[in-house]
Amino acid sequence: MTPQQNVRVHMSSRNLTEYLARSVPSSCTVSSGLLVVLPFDVQRYGSFIGYQAMVMMTLSASGIVVGRWAGMSSWFVVGDATV
Repeated sequence: MTPQQNVRVHMSSRNLTEYLARSVPSSCTVSSGLLVVLPFDVQRYGSFIGYQAMVMMTLSASGIVVGRWAGMSSWFVVGDATV
């Protein structure tokens, strides 16, 4: 067996939780920062603002679908999607 075939990536649930706990807030911070900064120059960043809006709406819609498939109550899914 070659060294490349012998390498395995192992991530315990603790490591995954820690990774997500650090990466999700940082990505939310970057996204929120863009929402604050970009509207000051709409002419320059208009296409990116439109792209970001479409991504946010798509993620909200997919959150509704996944939430319903997971058996979450309707009031929770709708409330989560609108925030």
